[in-house]
Amino acid sequence: MKKCLFLLLLLVSLSMLLASESSPSETVGYYKIGTVQEDGSIIPITPGRFTPVSVPFGLTLKGAWEVFGNQFGYEDNIVDPYNGWGGTYYGEWGWFYNQTEAIDSLMMMPGHIYWIERNSNNESFNFYLTGKVDPQPFTLTMRGQAGGGWTPFALNESVPVSVYNLGIPNLIGDWENNMFDMIVDVTDGSGATYYGEYGWFDALSNNDYMIKPTHAYYFFSNYDDPDEGNLFDSFSWTYTPQAARNVSSQHHINTPIRSRR
Repeated sequence: MKKCLFLLLLLVSLSMLLASESSPSETVGYYKIGTVQEDGSIIPITPGRFTPVSVPFGLTLKGAWEVFGNQFGYEDNIVDPYNGWGGTYYGEWGWFYNQTEAIDSLMMMPGHIYWIERNSNNESFNFYLTGKVDPQPFTLTMRGQAGGGWTPFALNESVPVSVYNLGIPNLIGDWENNMFDMIVDVTDGSGATYYGEYGWFDALSNNDYMIKPTHAYYFFSNYDDPDEGNLFDSFSWTYTPQAARNVSSQHHINTPIRSRR
């Protein structure tokens, strides 16, 4: 009953959003988040395991309560692998860093990915995200070889974006030393490799590799900064989202399934 009531309220709020005026740079819609299988099908989030997700809306320091509402179950967890921050949900008592330190709200950051763990005592469930995409630029620190090379990232976009439009600096495609930067989608297991002058190649096809809304990604960098003071060979990447575009209402489950300019 509570689930039905929540979905009804979500659809009502969505209808109100759709009825409001939106500027050309804003897209209103909702996303249904589930677990992507090897064959591309989507099933509800499985209890007892972590599921990667990203928030496609242009949110600035907005809390998990505002993003997910009351969809969490007792002792569900969220972890942000970019900074190692996370929290556990204790129902009416709210979010806690640990069992003794309460927090008012677990903050969701643009460009970050999140691993959601559905507690094994809770049933399988799809999470719904609803809101208005009003993209703002974000900056991430990308780690090079000394820092392990891997950096989690996502885009606050309403539609898929070509890997060529990311603008990540210091890309390396070194045939002589067999060093190639990579992007891995941990949501569906796909990926792309950077081959220098030949560009990016999708590991499964020759199509242009697309970065998708709500999917979670890791970027692997071979960057080696000659500055010995740079302990992690790190560099900054700033992404400025493209203007929101019309999105068809007939999309896959992990893309907007209703939107309007």
